[in-house]
Amino acid sequence: YRRTVFQEQGAFDTRFPMASGEDADFSFRLSDRGLRMVFNPEAVVYHVHPTTLGKYLRQKYWRAYWRNLIYRRHLSKMWKDSYTPNTLKLQTLLGLVFPASLAGLFVGLPWSFAPVLTLLAILLLSVPFTCWVARHSLPLALVTPLVLFLRTFVLAAGTAHGAIKGLWVKKDFL
Repeated sequence: YRRTVFQEQGAFDTRFPMASGEDADFSFRLSDRGLRMVFNPEAVVYHVHPTTLGKYLRQKYWRAYWRNLIYRRHLSKMWKDSYTPNTLKLQTLLGLVFPASLAGLFVGLPWSFAPVLTLLAILLLSVPFTCWVARHSLPLALVTPLVLFLRTFVLAAGTAHGAIKGLWVKKDFL
């Protein structure tokens, strides 16, 4: 967006305590007002990526936690935003369902397959991205499924924490 639009529309919501979705919230607010964001291949953006797996997973946890607030404000974007792939949303949902699927182990057939099928679905959803990584770096592709698997459960935990904390119902955040 142009700087003037950024300033006129209220900029980022400072109630986000860290870089955790305030940019998506801002874009969704502008989209709700009929404004469009267009890709500019000449634009330069700088940001720092996490340098360790632990930092990456911690970042993902808090982003998932705060996503509750964003989707509360912009419910229609839960499945329709163009930034977060639906496969990632589905993986997160499966990560949330997995603990309940463990009950299938005690119920017997056919429910005893539920945990295995849930884990298999999570891994299968990581195949397209893993193949993309393999085209660029085979050694990195070998660890990609593990990283995506860990990310799934970290996102699920952050999402659950945010929901339990009450971000879905606190009116002062809306």
